Amino acid sequence: MVQSYSGNFALTAESCEAGTRLQLGIHPYHFAWTLAPGQSFAAPEAAFVYSRQGLAK
Repeated sequence: MVQSYSGNFALTAESCEAGTRLQLGIHPYHFAWTLAPGQSFAAPEAAFVYSRQGLAK
């Protein structure tokens, strides 16, 4: 497994008839970010890839 996202994050997985849903983002516990007028906040992106052939194929 390669992890490219560190810090205070939360990952949830849900399995249902339609498949599996993953949600990854900033964990709301102990998170606060104050923005001045006109400023914006952008969180890092996360990508997950699945292959039935396994790793490195």
